[in-house]
Amino acid sequence: MEKIDDDIKNEVRAHINSIPRIESHYLRAQTCKEFIEGGKTIAELHRDDKLQCEADGKPFANYHLYSDIFNTKFNISFFIPKKDQCNLCYLYNNAIGDEKEELQSEYYEHQEEKNCLELKRTTTK
Repeated sequence: MEKIDDDIKNEVRAHINSIPRIESHYLRAQTCKEFIEGGKTIAELHRDDKLQCEADGKPFANYHLYSDIFNTKFNISFFIPKKDQCNLCYLYNNAIGDEKEELQSEYYEHQEEKNCLELKRTTTK
């Protein structure tokens, strides 16, 4: 069995780490899982990585290795909004005119609390 070059594994990890994460709004207290936008599949991410490696003249991982590293070495899921907004955020984001103005101060306070909690969570890791 051929040993896979550590440079290729490290490149895959670097590519996965370069993918922007999305904070789960409603579920963040229930999970430490990270989310990436659900617009692409693992196959598409692998294809992007392969194209970049080819352009840079570097060796690249096959799909099986890329998928294995993505699924076993990272705590990442694709973000598919279902229950991801609390009622206040949903109401504010869908309100218009006077209704939005009435919710504004409560919404801003809510966002400030959310940001403080997130800051505490990231500084205690």
